[in-house]
Amino acid sequence: MARKLLRALVLSVLCLFPCFAKPTRKTSSTTNALENSGINPGDVVNNVHNVVRILMYKRLYSRNSAKFVRIHHDEVDGSGNKHDPSVTMRLESVGPESKVILKSHDGSVCVCLDSSGAVVTRPSHQVKTDIGCIFQQEHTSKGYTRYRSTLNRDWYLAITRDGRTKSAKKAHQGQRSVQFIEYTV
Repeated sequence: MARKLLRALVLSVLCLFPCFAKPTRKTSSTTNALENSGINPGDVVNNVHNVVRILMYKRLYSRNSAKFVRIHHDEVDGSGNKHDPSVTMRLESVGPESKVILKSHDGSVCVCLDSSGAVVTRPSHQVKTDIGCIFQQEHTSKGYTRYRSTLNRDWYLAITRDGRTKSAKKAHQGQRSVQFIEYTV
């Protein structure tokens, strides 16, 4: 548990200052630091805009449904088991303050919130211009992770007990439906 919290803290710190990163060759100390924090150095992308993106593959376990969140047939639900390949999600950092995009394993579809608070999926090429697809990753003191919408600061990604997505308008910070446990793949 302590290792997961340390990893989450390191990831949060790395995501706080990506705009200041300059494209440089990775030295062995940088590579070692990334590997020691549990991040694969090959998943760190330094693009032409000097913004560092970190790609992490994770499975999100919903505390409320007691199952894994999955993107299945272009729909999001919380009914997956750990052997289902569609439960592996690609978290891509997109800026400071732990902002991430939740993508399917192959990166073709993203989890988004529409203007009414419903959880929807969108093709990846539309994500960069859609603020509803960017979430702020928050780590609680009890080891859970919440995904707060950047579209509306009061909205969270939420899963009901029976595995359906819950409207973000009805989800609140302290509810079990917004609490997830991250498993690194």
